[in-house]
Amino acid sequence: MGNFALFLEDKGFIVKGSDSMFYPPISDILESSNIELFREYDEKNLSWDPDLVVVGNVVSRGNVEAEYTLNNRLNFISLPQLIKRYMIEKKDSIVISGTHGKTTTSSMIAKLFHDQNYDPSFIIGGIPNGFSSGFRSGKGKMVVLEGDEYDTAFFDKRSKFLHYFPTHLIINNIEFDHSDIFNSVEDIKRSFKHLVNIVPSNGIIVANGDDKNIVEVVENSHSKVVTFGFGEENHWVIRDLVHSQKHTSFDLYKNGDFKDSILVPFSGEYQVMNFTASYILAYYYGLDRDKTKTSLYSFKNVKRRMEIRGKINGATIIEDFAHHPTAIKSVLKSLRLGYPNKKIFCCFEPRSNTTVKNIFQESITEALSLADSVIIGKLNRADLYKKEDRLDIEKILETLNSEEEKSWHIENVDNIVSKLKLLLDEDYICVVMSNGSFDGLLNKLIDEKG
Repeated sequence: MGNFALFLEDKGFIVKGSDSMFYPPISDILESSNIELFREYDEKNLSWDPDLVVVGNVVSRGNVEAEYTLNNRLNFISLPQLIKRYMIEKKDSIVISGTHGKTTTSSMIAKLFHDQNYDPSFIIGGIPNGFSSGFRSGKGKMVVLEGDEYDTAFFDKRSKFLHYFPTHLIINNIEFDHSDIFNSVEDIKRSFKHLVNIVPSNGIIVANGDDKNIVEVVENSHSKVVTFGFGEENHWVIRDLVHSQKHTSFDLYKNGDFKDSILVPFSGEYQVMNFTASYILAYYYGLDRDKTKTSLYSFKNVKRRMEIRGKINGATIIEDFAHHPTAIKSVLKSLRLGYPNKKIFCCFEPRSNTTVKNIFQESITEALSLADSVIIGKLNRADLYKKEDRLDIEKILETLNSEEEKSWHIENVDNIVSKLKLLLDEDYICVVMSNGSFDGLLNKLIDEKG
């Protein structure tokens, strides 16, 4: 929402916006713009009689501004509808979807087109390093969109990505998530099948063929499907993967024949999959292969994705958006490869609508066990759920501390900072994982650094 607000301001619209909370890094960019921000919902925020009210998917009936909009017959629209109207039009819509890796892969592809002077437009749910924001209005014929399976608005329960009418589509992975709107992974697959069904026959679907859910989703596609992964049954196969502290190298084989050697600046199989999907999309779009490889190697990631934020007591502090157990596991594995001689201290905030519940009780425990020490913060909005439905943090700690006490549940952020100051030294890296602000933990850590 924030990045598209910036896009509209750039187009000359007067833009104002409401939310209960604005999080960095987008909040910093919004505050430096001419967009007026309201930090609570109130009818008076709409008293200026806007020509159009854009309703985000976190807003539900009963919200005072939603009720004011309806009662006063103001024109309203969902964000995905607005993106379609003002950004996609007749352009090639390149949509990147999946449970994980959407923001990173979207940022890679935007960089590939930008570096080869295609002048792309894009809307990405993060801030790619190398760009000033997560939006760009270019004059090229393509628009790169991060395609989310979450619902559109209270008046449109379809997945957001169905409004983006992809010309070309990437599907990175499909797992259960968003338990507030999906009942099962079958529900999620149904949305992805709808997405696959609107890709034109002259479009390309780049699909992770190692993911059985994706294989099922694309099996009846009317579009060309190109699969990739480590499995030998894929059209594009990743082989000879070698990790080092500074980069990862691997070879790509197409239909059994060697195609290219790739060098990328990150560790971990999930990142390799993101880079591979980006390379393949660029290949079929006709981008120069050598320039593509150069761009991939110079990719600087996205803010809040394994972003180094500073140091405390000699320990490097890293921020990541991970909140799903698969993403937590992926980040910790990547850090282990990237920092082989360091111990990993993980601070995790259970905040998303899925991780606050016990749906992922065992898998979150398994993921966090990859760290050497863990602090679990306050369970967000715990009062909204019955005790028997909540994530059982004490049970997680019982497993993590089965041999020695190395993990803690600390609700107060100031107390977390004190604990970290006591325990961290140059032998550690510390990763802070949250899809929110973690009550300002990172800023307090950085302040403590001085």
